[in-house]
Amino acid sequence: MLELARGRLGGAEVSFVQQTFEEYVVTPPQEQRYDCVYSSNAIHHLDLDGKSQVYSKVLRELDFGGLFVNIDVVLSATRESERWQHNMWRDWINQNLKRIGRTDQLGKYDDLPGVARRRPENKPGKLVDQLALLERIGFRDVDCFYKYGVFAMFGGTK
Repeated sequence: MLELARGRLGGAEVSFVQQTFEEYVVTPPQEQRYDCVYSSNAIHHLDLDGKSQVYSKVLRELDFGGLFVNIDVVLSATRESERWQHNMWRDWINQNLKRIGRTDQLGKYDDLPGVARRRPENKPGKLVDQLALLERIGFRDVDCFYKYGVFAMFGGTK
């Protein structure tokens, strides 16, 4: 993923950090400050305490006015909402399989949302809890910028 990002960003002045979250939170803050920190489909593997540690470290390393964006899966507010959103996810998968001509695979991934939910390494949190956590830590302009079912893009500024 990092090689692909480097290739797509060409000669842009971009810094990449490749560490586990556990390594990242104990590494002393960088002297360099970042204008933007972005995470995609990773932080949901941390419990709420782990999320808090990562969000706090990101805030310390952002330049004033810098933006943090997290695109990740989130828990639904209720069981009924979760059922509805998992149905959306399942339908989206099947619509895309049909669109790309893989009709032989229709229904093959119908339980993917349930499988993802049951995996112990997945620890998505409720969106409202994560937004509140970002505010408590000190982020400003905290918001959900986009949400489709269990997938959300949210964050805030320093």
